[in-house]
Amino acid sequence: MPRNRFQDIMQHLRFDDRSTRSDRAKTDKFAAISSVWGSFVTNCITCYNPGLHITVDEQLFPSKTRCCFLQYIASKPDKFGIKFWVACDLKSKYICNVLPYLGKDPSRPSGERLSENVVFSTSAATLTAYAAKRKKTVYILSSMHSVVQTDNTTKRKPNTVTLYNTTKCGVDVMDQMVREYTVHRGTRRWPVAVFYNMIDMAALNAHGLYQACTGTQERRVDFLVELAKELANSHMAGKKARKEQSLQTQPSTPSPGKRATCQYEGSIEENTQGVEVMRIKAQDLDLQGTDNWEAVFDIVKGNEAGYFSIKTDPNTNEGILML
Repeated sequence: MPRNRFQDIMQHLRFDDRSTRSDRAKTDKFAAISSVWGSFVTNCITCYNPGLHITVDEQLFPSKTRCCFLQYIASKPDKFGIKFWVACDLKSKYICNVLPYLGKDPSRPSGERLSENVVFSTSAATLTAYAAKRKKTVYILSSMHSVVQTDNTTKRKPNTVTLYNTTKCGVDVMDQMVREYTVHRGTRRWPVAVFYNMIDMAALNAHGLYQACTGTQERRVDFLVELAKELANSHMAGKKARKEQSLQTQPSTPSPGKRATCQYEGSIEENTQGVEVMRIKAQDLDLQGTDNWEAVFDIVKGNEAGYFSIKTDPNTNEGILML
């Protein structure tokens, strides 16, 4: 694709009806891309059955675009970005669900602490309190363990903590995989930045689905290359067909200062002479019937024996090749 065409597409890329965006943005901060994003999330949920362990964590997609829900997290490699809550399968790193964080809930009273509204009640869960360091206690609530057991090491780590440590890295690994091969480019519009993240996630999910459906193990970089080629094949085939059609419908005219080259084939019976072999058409834009309109044909080489001759038909301005 030419660079100018790509820049023109990116300049006019939109994901919603701009005329109604202001009304929808009053109730939906994600209105500029919420329709496309909703379809993407729905397909992620319906196309895959996750395994036993699912990791839920935050992803900070790096961006410094101007939007009302841009986040700053000092502990992240990229301090500024758009935050998403992601649920992904631990084994395949398939993204099962993803929600954008759009800032504080406006219906919540100001100054109210979240801990004041947290109420939990269950009879099928186990709460573990583990102090790995002094003045640092970790609380883990598990519905998988009815009995908490500790290992025989000096840290005496409970089995609930051990399981959590082995299953907590799903989203972090997914984020690293997405950043390794990404379409992310600098942009000033946050819907385009979200679109870049959506393409990266969709490509990662497509690789996971391909391996699960075919049972083959293929490097993700090779899969992405083939995916890009297949997505571009339909466009390239259509472009090639349109070009061939235009060449068939329009006569070929050489550029100014250049000579057009054509190839003709003909056949005649043996032991014949004084017969017409073929007619060669020439296009002249001068006024028909004038001296400048009449074409001049000449055999440059290949007729050293003088068997062939060529003359111009004064009525059609065609070259007549004779034997």
